[in-house]
Order: sequence, then structure tokens, then C-alpha cells
Amino acid sequence: MPRLPPPRRVRAVPAAPAWLPAPPRSCASPPRTTGSWVASPMSGHGASFSFSRTTR
Repeated sequence: MPRLPPPRRVRAVPAAPAWLPAPPRSCASPPRTTGSWVASPMSGHGASFSFSRTTR
């Protein structure tokens, strides 16, 4: 079971809802930090984050 869900996906799950409720101003203010931490844990899963950002 732990082999199926990689550690990257697990970290992205709790991180997505944490910034989702946050205001867009915060995300727009530090665009460098957001892209940095996003590409770090989700280098290949970038598409997943992109979809979430579009939905917001």
C-alpha cells in the first residue's frame, strides 16, 4: 500500500488545501516562493498543481 502512494503525492495533498483557502493576494505576492516549493515536491506532478490553480 505505501508503495503505491509516493511521498511526493502525500506531501502535495496536505499542502494543496493549506494554500487553497488562502487569498490570491498571498499567492500573487510571493510568486517565486510558490513556484519554488511547488516545483521542489511536485517536479513531475506539476500538471496536478496547475489544474488546482486554474480551478481556484
